[in-house]
Amino acid sequence: MKNIYWILFIVIFITAGCQDMNSDDGNSSSIIYNNESQYVDENNENETIVAKITQTPTPEPEPVLYRPERVIIPDIQYVPDGIPKQQLDLFLPIAENENQVFPIIMMIHQGNSDKRQMSSLAINFADQGFAIISIDHREEPKYQFPANVEDAVCALGWIYSNADDYGFDVENIYLLGYSSGGTISAFLGTHDDLGSFAGNCPSALPEEFKIAGVIVYTGIFDYTSFAGGDPALEDYITELLGSDHESDPELWIKSSPISWVDGSEPEFLLLHGENDGIILPSQSTLFAETLSNIGVGVEVHIIPGIDHMSLISSGEALNILTQFLLEKTK
Repeated sequence: MKNIYWILFIVIFITAGCQDMNSDDGNSSSIIYNNESQYVDENNENETIVAKITQTPTPEPEPVLYRPERVIIPDIQYVPDGIPKQQLDLFLPIAENENQVFPIIMMIHQGNSDKRQMSSLAINFADQGFAIISIDHREEPKYQFPANVEDAVCALGWIYSNADDYGFDVENIYLLGYSSGGTISAFLGTHDDLGSFAGNCPSALPEEFKIAGVIVYTGIFDYTSFAGGDPALEDYITELLGSDHESDPELWIKSSPISWVDGSEPEFLLLHGENDGIILPSQSTLFAETLSNIGVGVEVHIIPGIDHMSLISSGEALNILTQFLLEKTK
């Protein structure tokens, strides 16, 4: 009798294990090529498939233009032999054939954060057919301006040099930044000589380089407007630029995106929380007015009931952003 019980137990155990191994709820998944980074879609518990289980580094996978699943490749060094802050995460959409190319969104996180802050947005738009590059960059207090801009320009150079491998549509490069990342994105969108920041980049930007559009989730567009104002923000800007306003007012002017507006800018989408007490909505409305007055296309949306920290997760802001991007790339 005991032998029968043992046989029944073994059969039940094996059957249950097989059922678990074969279960599939039909949800989409991602392939991730790095065991040190994990991305989990908040709406999909089965989002992540880790492509390796060893603890030793795995070489970056060969680019694949046909992809039956979304692919995520974290921690690509866009400056060879650079520091960890000079890495990007790549989110590639499903590709039905080798001839498909995809519009690009380069995302830049807020200060004192990292590229994973943008992973939810990145997955959202990869699923809508965009190739997403989410970057880290050098930051204050260790590094001062223009180190952050130099790194962003190097990441843009990486996009161009790898366009054929990954199916990037370099005619449709959009920048999306949040807070300090929004300021960097606006600077890239307004400055006419980004090549001057590419001295240490392995890949130069081509002469015909252009940005298709800039999206800013709250940002500072005029550093000089904080001189003598909020002490905390003034200290932050002083640390970022390496000098206070009184000592070097010209630096504060030249590092401000608003100083470079000349009418040649791409279209801007500005999103700002109505209750933002860190960077007041007037930064966005005044910048929008400057762009509009010189003939640049711009949309500005002040989102009701939203503050600085909650803007990045605002559903209303996401809907506005989605409509903007799909309209521009249809």
